[in-house]
Amino acid sequence: MRSLSLFVLVAMNMLLGCSSEPELDTSPEAREQRRQNEQAAFEREMGQKQ
Repeated sequence: MRSLSLFVLVAMNMLLGCSSEPELDTSPEAREQRRQNEQAAFEREMGQKQ
């Protein structure tokens, strides 16, 4: 169940990011930075639930 909510969260971030900030998606560096930010947020959330 936790992984499902994470999947929805990431999917929402991708949809919102693509619609509101298309210029970020053109550069691999920005895409990697966003991925790292999502990973960090995920790790913080996991730490709070334990």
